[in-house]
Amino acid sequence: MGDGVARRRTLHPETMRTGTGLPDAAYFGAAIIRVIRKVKLAFARNTKWRGGMHIKLNRMAMAVLCFPLILGNAPNTAIVPATGVLDGRVNDAAAHIQVSPAGFDNPTLSPEFVTRAHISTDFLGHMVGLVAMVGNTAIKGKTGIARLLFADASDKRRIVWFERAIAPGYDGLVGPGALSAPRVTFILAPTQPGERAIKVPMATHEYAEGVDLDLGGQRVFAIWDPRRPVTLATAATAQALAGGFGGSLHGSAQPVPVNFGLTRPARTMHLTRPLKVPGGNVSDVLVRVNDFGSAANIPDADADANEIVVSAGGKKAKPRFWLTLGQDALRGCSSIMFDRGNRTVTLMCR
Repeated sequence: MGDGVARRRTLHPETMRTGTGLPDAAYFGAAIIRVIRKVKLAFARNTKWRGGMHIKLNRMAMAVLCFPLILGNAPNTAIVPATGVLDGRVNDAAAHIQVSPAGFDNPTLSPEFVTRAHISTDFLGHMVGLVAMVGNTAIKGKTGIARLLFADASDKRRIVWFERAIAPGYDGLVGPGALSAPRVTFILAPTQPGERAIKVPMATHEYAEGVDLDLGGQRVFAIWDPRRPVTLATAATAQALAGGFGGSLHGSAQPVPVNFGLTRPARTMHLTRPLKVPGGNVSDVLVRVNDFGSAANIPDADADANEIVVSAGGKKAKPRFWLTLGQDALRGCSSIMFDRGNRTVTLMCR
């Protein structure tokens, strides 16, 4: 059914890091060349999307977020415990940060913590436009520079914050690309006998690290979120699942949590042919029926033959093919390792 892993060359807007084995001068030169290429591509676009929200940036914002900083030395591997939390410092303030495979490459802090850590918008930050869209909710953002100390590495980074906390209860949210170590291992569960390594090519898409899947000829970008019990799909991805895997919607829409402490309506889709993903299979997914595409043509097992369906007018939503793999896709897996140097993701699973 074409449910394997697809390869794709993508832009990786990582900041410049040392500790790679290259002399600093050589690394600096190579990084500048990469950044020039990335900024040229960034200027050709005027929006950026995330799986849980739509982030709109002006052209200057893209250049700023892609621009490198010289960082301190980093250990080869950072270990994120099963709690998904790391304690460290940002500037001189103690920070309690949620670390997730579904996080950003740019550290994203809460506005309260930004005030506590005395972080301010810098000159370039004043020139950018940054807005996160969650459904119809627009959340304005800012950017600046701060020194981070996490996982035994201290470095200066460009960070982002919004008017609302992206991860309520924590001082911020970061992804594997936000840590300085070239390899980041997320512990999911204790190691079990009979595990094997499942290595797949890493894909980087709009400040996120994940993997490309081929769903019946449709390329879908998938990320992992161990905190999410059930896999979550955008409406456009659900269309591909319905056609390639016999998916149909069941039940009424229920609120599911997304970023910023907000919820979005989602319905359950059952797949008659399970979707094979790295590390496991998925038979049911939650579908964000109103987000990043249309779910109007998906078979509905609970549809009312007399129901009147009203289509919204105005500009048609741009389809977005994202899949957030939850705990149901990680059963039997004890860890996920992101290796940015080799551009691979390795899962240890039974």
